[in-house]
Amino acid sequence: MKRKKDYLFLVFLTILLIFVFPMTVGASEQPTLKVDLVLEEWESTGEMTIDMAQVINKNIDQIMEKELEQIKELIEKDKPDSAFVAMLRLTSFLNAGVAKVPSIIGRLEKWINNIISVLNSLANKIEADGFSISAGFPIGVSVGLSFSIF
Repeated sequence: MKRKKDYLFLVFLTILLIFVFPMTVGASEQPTLKVDLVLEEWESTGEMTIDMAQVINKNIDQIMEKELEQIKELIEKDKPDSAFVAMLRLTSFLNAGVAKVPSIIGRLEKWINNIISVLNSLANKIEADGFSISAGFPIGVSVGLSFSIF
């Protein structure tokens, strides 16, 4: 009887080692994408992975707060050209994420007023006639400033 229990224990242990242990080791070895680095990684590689898009979706508030604050600082430091490029970078980044995880677009709703405020400040700083925020198909958001040519 003792041998049978030992045998069952060894079978159970073998099953754990073969099936369960590799899954837990594999999961822990995969690199975790850090919120702060997702934008930089996308910018350097030019590719948006599903993992990156999921990080955007999960942390949209943190990303928007940080990026919009940086854009405001550029406007205040009298660097409106850099601020506009940063806004274009942000919208391109979000569009790349939306292409992988479409639910991101719905999470931007609460940020519309902040985006309008930043674009208004930017338009005033560079004496633009106005600005626009557009949504189009396929899913995507764009921002623009308008100037009169006369």
